[in-house]
Amino acid sequence: MPKNTENRARPGKPGAGEDRRGSPSGGRDARPTLDSGRDARSTTTGAKGDSREGLVRLQRFLADAGVASRRHSELLIREGRVKVNGQRVHELPIFITPGEDRIQIDGTVIEGPERLVYIMLNKPSKTLTTVEDEPGAARRTVLDLVDHPSGVRLYPVGRLDYDTRGMVLLTNDGTLANQLTHPRYGVEKTYHAVVKGYLAEEALEQL
Repeated sequence: MPKNTENRARPGKPGAGEDRRGSPSGGRDARPTLDSGRDARSTTTGAKGDSREGLVRLQRFLADAGVASRRHSELLIREGRVKVNGQRVHELPIFITPGEDRIQIDGTVIEGPERLVYIMLNKPSKTLTTVEDEPGAARRTVLDLVDHPSGVRLYPVGRLDYDTRGMVLLTNDGTLANQLTHPRYGVEKTYHAVVKGYLAEEALEQL
């Protein structure tokens, strides 16, 4: 029996060259799934949501494992960097069985979901609410302020302007982030602003 020489790594370490930008996304259609036997098969069930009968969408599995956001995980799949049971996959959606199917990104095995972390950060001004700044820029981001002992990859949920101070949620829970930010869930957001001087009615209408 050939010896398995594949690289194993902790979740959240998919390999070099990954862009960590993006925000979680999901879908509702029931489409092809990948059988743990080795090949893709087609299903016609009408189940809703991201999982059915123990199956989960591949991009959700990657997001829950801390690899990347759901949206960027979809990009990794379309770029052909993801293998399931040794088979390179390109098209979405793909369903897998966690604990049975072997998932790899750039040759690195993704072990599975990691511990979920939730951080409420009091964002100071002059700080970007993003994972990293644009190429060539070196402005401080919210992730520069957090060094969680678990080492999980965190993402900000929503945004506050560069000069705005206030609470920002950081998490690796892609499902929660998607439910809080996607318009279809209708989560209302209330902002309390403090201004200098007197704000006339005309100015309020412009805001």
